[in-house]
Amino acid sequence: MGKSSLLLMSLIIICFFVWQLMLTWSRVLLAHERSHCSKMSIGAVLDLSSQMGKHQKIAMQIALQEFNRSSCSKLDLKIKNSQGNSAQTVASGN
Repeated sequence: MGKSSLLLMSLIIICFFVWQLMLTWSRVLLAHERSHCSKMSIGAVLDLSSQMGKHQKIAMQIALQEFNRSSCSKLDLKIKNSQGNSAQTVASGN
């Protein structure tokens, strides 16, 4: 797999994560309008054996820390290690 395809895959993963955060944020705003604080879980599948996967994990954890610090609602990040095979990991559903 070339560097350009790894970069593209990484960008897709990050875009999906950002989309997931935005979706969750909209739910949090709705809950806040109803005067409820909530705790929600979001997930990501990363290749933690790669340098890029390790960087993505750190970036996601920092984003969640900032979110949790500024909101009464809290997010819990569930990270699954794909060990280089994202499709198989996602399909396993664990």
